[in-house]
Amino acid sequence: MRKKMFYLPMLLLTVGILFSCGDKDAAGADSEAKAKVIAENFCKFAKEIGFDADLKLDEEYMRKHGDKFEEKFYENSDKFLTVLKDLDAHLKTLNDEQKQNFTKELLKAIIDTDCSNILFKSIPYGKLSDGIKEMEKEITAAKYRKDHPVEDEYDYEEPSLDEYGVEPAAAEEAPAYDEAY
Repeated sequence: MRKKMFYLPMLLLTVGILFSCGDKDAAGADSEAKAKVIAENFCKFAKEIGFDADLKLDEEYMRKHGDKFEEKFYENSDKFLTVLKDLDAHLKTLNDEQKQNFTKELLKAIIDTDCSNILFKSIPYGKLSDGIKEMEKEITAAKYRKDHPVEDEYDYEEPSLDEYGVEPAAAEEAPAYDEAY
């Protein structure tokens, strides 16, 4: 569960992307304002569950604070669901093109919140090259495994057994009882 909680701050900021989509015509001005309200509500929720200036996007921080995030998430989940329902209700008033424009407005509004400042500040930019090296190793290993498949070592036929549970070939090779003693 803690590993999942590591990604919660990113989820909170990007959940609007998954559900959203607006326009600058008659519905557009309303959509722009609505996008700002929804973005601020997502940010407010994130802060209520512990998204603050001390946030760090690393496993050690999340291991220490993940349980707190989870607990506060569930305590405040009604607020989160209210924001999602508000978003959904607004989307139902828009056509496809308006939804696309609304998505852009929502993303801009999310970036303009205090939460994005917290998020961007917490990104471990110094570890980017380490992450790239690790990703390169994983990609190289995956390519190698694809080009050099290993046969399943357990992919064999079960030997037939005689009435005593012994392989017939093994029985032939074994010395008779009298010969062994």
